[in-house]
Amino acid sequence: MSKYGPFFYATPKIILKKIYFVNFFFQIRRQLCLSQAIQSHCVLQKQFRAQNETSRNLWGWLNSVFNRVDKDRVKTVGPDRACAEWLLRCGASVRWAGFDHWEKDYNRLPAGNFDKYKISEIDASNSAVMGIGFPHLEGLKEVKKIVLHNCGYLDDSAIELLPLVKDSLRELQISSCGDVTQRSLPSIAELQKLQSLVMFDLPEIKDRKGALEMLSSALPKCKIAFYDLPEKESSGA
Repeated sequence: MSKYGPFFYATPKIILKKIYFVNFFFQIRRQLCLSQAIQSHCVLQKQFRAQNETSRNLWGWLNSVFNRVDKDRVKTVGPDRACAEWLLRCGASVRWAGFDHWEKDYNRLPAGNFDKYKISEIDASNSAVMGIGFPHLEGLKEVKKIVLHNCGYLDDSAIELLPLVKDSLRELQISSCGDVTQRSLPSIAELQKLQSLVMFDLPEIKDRKGALEMLSSALPKCKIAFYDLPEKESSGA
């Protein structure tokens, strides 16, 4: 036996075989590790999705609580004050008739003289307003303008209640609300006193050209802009 050990008596062919088996072993081990890593990633993804779904359901439930109409509260403070409380709870803001500033902080709402404050404008951009909250519009007499932009929980059921303020509403914007569909259009057509209607980024209104034609026919005195259409197809542009 060599003083350097039995390895030095091996032929080059045997050495190559040993190197091959060592490489083969490490490849198998690497594949097993990769497989385990993929499985772990899939498990983590499922857990993450489950947590997201749970979180979404929780926030959806909380938002439905914030949107719910309290009829006793409406009787106590009047429709304008109750509506303002609903909107601010959901992250929207209001402007009172005869005032320049916007009310955005629920805790800074007027403490009394509720009959003095009538809602003139509503900006529900990026808010959590839902259709179940729109009955709050009933009884409002001075709402001139409503903006519904990027409202993640808004759907047709909300738009279908806008005729509650059809006698006063002059300006309306509905945009970036992914659950608003063609079904809401007849309700918009009921807003006969509208002077300005702005709509864009409404992917569920598939027939945009047909929608524009229908609204233009129903609201001949209203300036309508549907920005998802070519400029020449937006009436009043």
